[in-house]
Amino acid sequence: MTTSAIPRIRRFPTAAPDGLVAAVLLSFLATAGLFYVNIMAALVSGLIDGLHFTEQQAGYVASANVYGAAVGALASVFFVRRIAWRPVAFALLLALIAADVVS
Repeated sequence: MTTSAIPRIRRFPTAAPDGLVAAVLLSFLATAGLFYVNIMAALVSGLIDGLHFTEQQAGYVASANVYGAAVGALASVFFVRRIAWRPVAFALLLALIAADVVS
């Protein structure tokens, strides 16, 4: 009895690990957190001016955001090998886009 290899269907595009596309995508991923920290002042200012938060309230929102990102990043270290992270990441990205569109 012979077994033939069934080709796997790729659901997501892939990039060569040593290629330029992978390097560009990793650079975006690595700088995402820094980008958010860099625009935090504008977000806090928007909360104060646009939504009439006090400086203290806006600071709490900014702190909660940064702490939440840190906790999420730490938690992902422990769960990334136990879950199918690509579909989860894709679903969460779609949820983030939907939240942006709704707001």
